[in-house]
Amino acid sequence: MLKQLWLGLRNVIMIVLFPGTVVIYIPYRIISPTSILDPTAWSLTQYTAALLLSIGIAILLKCIWDFAHIGKGTLAPFDETKKLIIVGLYKYVRNPMYVGVMLILLSESWFFWSSQLLGYTGLFFVLVNFQIIGYEENRLRHKYDKEYQRYCDNVRRWIPGKPYSDAG
Repeated sequence: MLKQLWLGLRNVIMIVLFPGTVVIYIPYRIISPTSILDPTAWSLTQYTAALLLSIGIAILLKCIWDFAHIGKGTLAPFDETKKLIIVGLYKYVRNPMYVGVMLILLSESWFFWSSQLLGYTGLFFVLVNFQIIGYEENRLRHKYDKEYQRYCDNVRRWIPGKPYSDAG
């Protein structure tokens, strides 16, 4: 029980530090606090963006849940999962957590109609690609060898596809 509580606490801390900084703190610094709209003044654009934001948050939280409960780790590279996660959303796309974060950032850009926030989103996507291709995928290939290579051969990096089956 204590081990589960400690894992839960580590995950909360990592959520605040990593996605919290990327999708809340930095966007807040980019947009003017006076841009925050009263919900009674929202247009269809804001409601649609809020719906997409909710989907992005759900994707992110589902991935973090899988990291903790299946992988027994967190999203931080220094507190990584103990097991390769190829279930849940990971059956359809290799980086669903980043897909969720990108959906959140795009939704925020659309909600506030902010070109600066959209530029930040584009820069974040480029940096994430360098990090994934240059570091994360190599580390996972080294750690999980053929299991990860088979997974990469069958599951796309960004665009969801048919569900992965690790039989074979």
